[in-house]
Amino acid sequence: MTRRIIPPMRSVTLIAVSIAAGFGPVSALAGGVWQTDPKSACTVWDAAPVPDETVGWTGSCKDGRASGPGVLTIFRGGKLVERSEGEFLDGKQGGHGSRDYPTGRYVGTFKDGLFEGEGSFVGADGMDYTGEWKSGNFDGIGTLSFPSGTRYEGHFRANTFNGFGTMVRPDGSRYDGEYLMNTPHGTGTYRSADGSIYAGQWNHGCFRQGNRTTHLGVPAEDCGLSDQPSASVAAAPDSRESREN
Repeated sequence: MTRRIIPPMRSVTLIAVSIAAGFGPVSALAGGVWQTDPKSACTVWDAAPVPDETVGWTGSCKDGRASGPGVLTIFRGGKLVERSEGEFLDGKQGGHGSRDYPTGRYVGTFKDGLFEGEGSFVGADGMDYTGEWKSGNFDGIGTLSFPSGTRYEGHFRANTFNGFGTMVRPDGSRYDGEYLMNTPHGTGTYRSADGSIYAGQWNHGCFRQGNRTTHLGVPAEDCGLSDQPSASVAAAPDSRESREN
């Protein structure tokens, strides 16, 4: 029986999940709030408030709320943690604009203060996502690249690899096929760096075809291959304290 150890893509998915922890509904579930800049007396919508924050608004006001082109700054404990530039309507950022954090920069379209439509986020660590967004999440078709050289291109849903996609690793190995919740699931083909090919049906990262079994993106134990040692998995930085929406 062939049991091949394939380095899992969990390190990649952990990074994606870690990034997601700062975006959209994850933060918005806590409830957005209206904040008022004491200098301009203009009120803006903060979709992801954090403790000990103050806001600043440079631009015009209409009925007491930010309206038109302008710049919104958010400070935490006196330190700048977010700068948004673009169009605002009734206190909320919308249309095309940008948002800067200490951890990266987003350029694209907004809706109600969240990333929505087409846009790109480039992290300070070199991570890069370009594609479609919904309610602040990777959602639709996009490309996610990492400093390591690993690259995923395909469908996303709520910050997960979901649908058809292609994952290419620096060693030349690649998976082309269906994903569900970040793992190969459905029809797909894996080509390893040494030329081995695993083509057929995958079940939550597990492949079984006759005497050939393997795993991708999950530990061997999840596929009933307990005699295989799990490859080491690097944990991604925790961004839950970040200001990304």
